[in-house]
Amino acid sequence: MKKILKKLFYVKHSGHHTIVRILGIRIKYKTKQSHYVDTMPFLQEIHDYLSQNTNGFFLLNRGLQLDDNKRQLRDQVNNKMASNEYKTVPNKCLCGADNDEIIAVRDRYGIKINTVICKNCGLVRTSPYYDEESLGKFYNIEYRSLYTLCNNDFDLFFSNQCSIGEKIINNLKKCTKFSPKNKNVYEIGTGMGGILMPFMNLGAKIKGVDLGQEYINIGKTKGLDLEVGSLEVLKQYPKADLLILNHILEHIVDPITFLTQCRDILDDEGLVYIGVPTLEMIGPIYENNIFAYLQNAHVYDFSTGTICYVLECAGWSPLHVISDQGVVIAKKTNKFRKRTDIDAGHYEYALNYLKQVDKLFFNGVIKHD
Repeated sequence: MKKILKKLFYVKHSGHHTIVRILGIRIKYKTKQSHYVDTMPFLQEIHDYLSQNTNGFFLLNRGLQLDDNKRQLRDQVNNKMASNEYKTVPNKCLCGADNDEIIAVRDRYGIKINTVICKNCGLVRTSPYYDEESLGKFYNIEYRSLYTLCNNDFDLFFSNQCSIGEKIINNLKKCTKFSPKNKNVYEIGTGMGGILMPFMNLGAKIKGVDLGQEYINIGKTKGLDLEVGSLEVLKQYPKADLLILNHILEHIVDPITFLTQCRDILDDEGLVYIGVPTLEMIGPIYENNIFAYLQNAHVYDFSTGTICYVLECAGWSPLHVISDQGVVIAKKTNKFRKRTDIDAGHYEYALNYLKQVDKLFFNGVIKHD
């Protein structure tokens, strides 16, 4: 039996590479991609993959390399899900269809959760997803430490936010005539408010809201006008000329309702700036690695097509789309697209794109004997 297993599964370290053989497939990793390879998780991945449909993707050690602390957090989340401390509930597609296909059973950290694609409209999402109580616990206990790339370096985090703010200003200059001076610029999910700093420096009247008290307190020490809260807080202030929603829409269970409510805080001629991770970013940003992209905290994995669909259903008209950055700049309109008004063929587009990047990822990595 051992001889058979050794023939089917083995690991060999050779120079700057690690070579893994799984069921006759020879996989060659650069050392920087895989410092340690354990074949046992592969067996579980193969079992899960084969038990799902033929369009599924599986890890094959393609997730992020985690330090000991993040591995502990990952295991903690999985254990809580297994014990039902973290409960999940069905997350029906926004188009109303109930015709899903599972494409992954783990995220980039190895957290066991399903990513599905709707065969009606092509929207990729997490389902089932955490219920409200479980989600609140996850964000309070594990989320920041598991997901932050700054390892709680607050100065670095704030500096990165400022850089994003400068990039947003540059995108607005290229695509619109928007000038920050004397404009009301608001942000929901502001964190420490670093994105708003370049706007304030250019004369904008800024206001940022976030649910995280610690980050809000840090931002206030830097002279930023921030409050704990969300959309409701901003309704008491003058209408915004620009609303920034940077990497929060993918975390919201009902983004159409949320975006519809956002109309109330924006001036009639105002703009909304949306930044989300999109499927089209898997190639240029995540080097074709689906499992460097998928995250359990994301309810949705939009494409540029589905994010525009969501905006139009909420009464927004996309003006400019920057696909490789996951950016959409939109304005209010009186037209509301019906949720059932889907883009024909988008399911095939989204699935074929995922297959394409998956193939590109393995080109040069896998060699068949």
